[in-house]
Amino acid sequence: MARLDHLGITIDDLAHSITQFDPVLTALGFTRQDAVGSVSWYADGQAEIILFPAREPNTGPHWHGRVGWQHLAFVVESRAEVDRVHAIALEAGWSTVRDPKEYPRFSRQYYAAFVEDDNGIRLEFMHQSG
Repeated sequence: MARLDHLGITIDDLAHSITQFDPVLTALGFTRQDAVGSVSWYADGQAEIILFPAREPNTGPHWHGRVGWQHLAFVVESRAEVDRVHAIALEAGWSTVRDPKEYPRFSRQYYAAFVEDDNGIRLEFMHQSG
């Protein structure tokens, strides 16, 4: 069976994106590893997430709904953890797309929050009980 090994994300400003991604991914249990020209986060049993600077400057941001990136969802252990990671993301400069709330159209137990960074990269933090 295949599994996702890593996800590479192209961003405009590597240093700035590190300040946004690092607090969130660290809160989710990932460990950061710096490299020449990129940075990555990894966790046991999870796909590695890698940031690469854009080859052409000022080509962002990505527009949600266009061909390409939609969002990346992280499963967390509780509704309180959704709220906690959402707050950490906001403190790190992410913008709220959707505040933490229930999504009964997905299931009666689905609780999630959505955030977006300056590059138009969208993340979801979700918990589904039951």
